Amino acid sequence: MKNGKNQWMARLIAAAAAAGLFLSPLPVSAATSHTQQVDMVDLIAPALFKNTDPVGVALQLSTAMRYGQLTQGDIWEMMQQGYAIPAEALKVLADGGQISGFLYKQAAKLAPTCSDLSPILDMDYYVNHNPEVLARVQSGALPLTDEAVAADFMTVGMQEGLPGSEDFQLDILKANYPALAQKIGSNADCYLYFLIYGKEQGLVADHLLK
Repeated sequence: MKNGKNQWMARLIAAAAAAGLFLSPLPVSAATSHTQQVDMVDLIAPALFKNTDPVGVALQLSTAMRYGQLTQGDIWEMMQQGYAIPAEALKVLADGGQISGFLYKQAAKLAPTCSDLSPILDMDYYVNHNPEVLARVQSGALPLTDEAVAADFMTVGMQEGLPGSEDFQLDILKANYPALAQKIGSNADCYLYFLIYGKEQGLVADHLLK
């Protein structure tokens, strides 16, 4: 999008906070340059202001993504800039694996689950590789449910930089992309950046690059 690059994470934080999750703000210096085709975004955007049916919107977005004309990051920025993308349309894309379930849950104002955060969170891995998390589960302070563990991860684990998945290790991300990590800022913002932009930018966070 033309005007949202310096604001996407701040809005992500605000949206998560509105859903009952506390996340730290990201400095505007952490601008991104992910793959996007502005012409296709501009073509689709007007229809989103006309109460277009969710199936029609889902088809438009899905087709654009399939042909590489639109990315998950573009859709996220469109959401943050006020385009009324129906939550039902995003559910179709999420169910089809084209976007993270996190985007759909944000649009629907629903609490995310572990599966919605799957690029950065695996419930069993998070619980069993962090003694303090396991202790909360064993004491009954943390219910072993998708929504409860996801909320714990977003409000505690991400702030503290705890490993949440074998496929995403914060220290490895920072080692592979030190300049990017410095621009992004906090631990929590690094997780969220990878969730939204990691796949489309081809970021590697499960092993060190040579």
